[in-house]
Amino acid sequence: MQDHVGHSLHLHALDLVDVVSALKADPDDTSKIAQSISRWPRNSPEYFRDLQARLTQFMQSQQLGIFANGYWGHPAYLLPSQVNLIGVTTKKWAPSSWPADAKGIGASSSAKPCRH
Repeated sequence: MQDHVGHSLHLHALDLVDVVSALKADPDDTSKIAQSISRWPRNSPEYFRDLQARLTQFMQSQQLGIFANGYWGHPAYLLPSQVNLIGVTTKKWAPSSWPADAKGIGASSSAKPCRH
């Protein structure tokens, strides 16, 4: 399960998230939305401000590598800027915080012991 989620987030999340829009998000509003979904400790305005600062620095570096030809800023992206910022966060953190939970799910849903 973790591999599938990680694979999806790493390869497809930026197809759905507009990074340019995320730079315009209000960190306070973003935090309120995120906290309404999850009690994750990083759902704070300070965290989203820090993420925006690092994202801005990355975008201004003009060294985007494989992301240089992204369609960011295109009007076909429909998510609000706050949700885009949450999406950037999800891509960054979700897979690394799930291994223990994924192992437990695998162990409880299988007759064989989980050997991860």
